[in-house]
Amino acid sequence: MQKEAILTATERFACAAMAENDAAHDARHLYRVVDIAMQLAEKCGADLFRTRMLALLHEMDDDKLSSNLGLAAVETFLKKQGLPQEEISFLLLGIPYISYRKHPKLSADIPLEIRIVQDADRIDAMGAVGIARTFAYGGAKGRSLEESLSHFDEKLLKLYDLLSTPEAKTLAKPRYDFIRSFYEQFQKETK
Repeated sequence: MQKEAILTATERFACAAMAENDAAHDARHLYRVVDIAMQLAEKCGADLFRTRMLALLHEMDDDKLSSNLGLAAVETFLKKQGLPQEEISFLLLGIPYISYRKHPKLSADIPLEIRIVQDADRIDAMGAVGIARTFAYGGAKGRSLEESLSHFDEKLLKLYDLLSTPEAKTLAKPRYDFIRSFYEQFQKETK
């Protein structure tokens, strides 16, 4: 099967899975991560096919989401698409690495495409979109504003320092500054 046909089928597969998630982890999140990852991949000279595939599939093994199909289901899907085993193995290796909970920091020996998609997912958790996603997810889980804000301390304000490519840091800096400013202003208004 041609790469374009595999990408199209994978996009449909991933978007269908994401349809059951909360607004913070919907198909629009996938598309934003794909867009950011492709920008980074082009700047870093990474494999564009691997980067796009991993970005599309990065939420398929996350136990907090409805889209948690698991790696076995992803492998079955990819085999049906006729993807070579080498590419399937790469994707199955990469998907768990995108998770902040499982892999907060990556070493330099992890393939560039995995580091790029992890960076892209983290960039989508920063800035105005990151703030909106935090409160959308908190609301979906019945959390108060203050409980949702605790996510900033637990994760969001740490993400910038964990980005693994210089290109990601450049792209993320304005978003990080914005989220930090919002956090500080929220703290002032709720004292």
